[in-house]
Amino acid sequence: MILGSLRRQRAISKGSKFLADQILSGNYGLACHGQFGNTKFSDQKGHLFSIFFILEAMKQELPEIIRTIFLTRILSEETNGNWGYSPRAYYVETKANPYFVDADDTAFALRSLREMGLYRTPDPFDSYRVETSVSGETAYLYRTFLSDEKPSITSSPSALNNLMVHPEVNANVFQFLRGTEQEHPSAEQFASDVQQGDGLWSSYFYPLQFYGTWMFLSMLNTYEVGQHLMQSTVRGVLNYQNSSGSFGKGQDPLSTALALRCLQLAGYSGHAVDTGVKYLIKTQSRSGSWISREEIWKFHHEDGDVWTATDSNNVICTSMCVSVLKNYQST
Repeated sequence: MILGSLRRQRAISKGSKFLADQILSGNYGLACHGQFGNTKFSDQKGHLFSIFFILEAMKQELPEIIRTIFLTRILSEETNGNWGYSPRAYYVETKANPYFVDADDTAFALRSLREMGLYRTPDPFDSYRVETSVSGETAYLYRTFLSDEKPSITSSPSALNNLMVHPEVNANVFQFLRGTEQEHPSAEQFASDVQQGDGLWSSYFYPLQFYGTWMFLSMLNTYEVGQHLMQSTVRGVLNYQNSSGSFGKGQDPLSTALALRCLQLAGYSGHAVDTGVKYLIKTQSRSGSWISREEIWKFHHEDGDVWTATDSNNVICTSMCVSVLKNYQST
């Protein structure tokens, strides 16, 4: 037991040092390519997404120099109180484009600022709020992009559905709204409505198998509700564990870390978590990072191409693995 604890602490230390080195060198964006391998405009961007994951891993141990770097990055990418995956300032275009700012990245930015002790009002989300239905009752949800399209809830990715209401984005926004005057009264019911039969939640922009589930469990924990929903989630996640201790079809450290974090958020700490943690420690590289081949993010462009982001700098996977190890309680 002591030896296992020492190995875990050593893995956390090495992973945290790797993350700090990547941030200080500026290498914490995501690669982005089209379906034929060509580099896209969003290549080595998506820093707001990475920052959120890194903060989840570092928490109170965030060095002041890294806090300053993150604050500078977030504030420099702000556009009238909103943020986007690929900042408008980098792109020369005169025509209107709905994709430069979005509710998802705005939520990541505002939640990150809150984590670092800076409060912002929820006013930016007023522009994204639309009237729709939750369990047959009128409710307000949030579309991802600013648009006049008639809203509907969907998790089926396509160019036609980009301007709709996406489940995981709302789970992200709801978490920032917790404790504000716009705290969402239908958070638990919305989670129940879009939960799948296997107990998991899907996501629109993120093909990672357990991403939507992690986001919704985080939301339910934030609102301190949904214990009955979590019971089926635990059973669903456990069904995807492999004999190696990993989770998911690809037996990848990132999918495994997401699955383990889901189990932790749902209050499960059984043998499956022990074997999953052992798998993570075994797959850590000498550099202290964890390497994932998973696709992080997909965007179905109107021109028919599909943009895919990957964790080329190993910061998303390493952050999730460090988070799991820090939250691990052995049975």
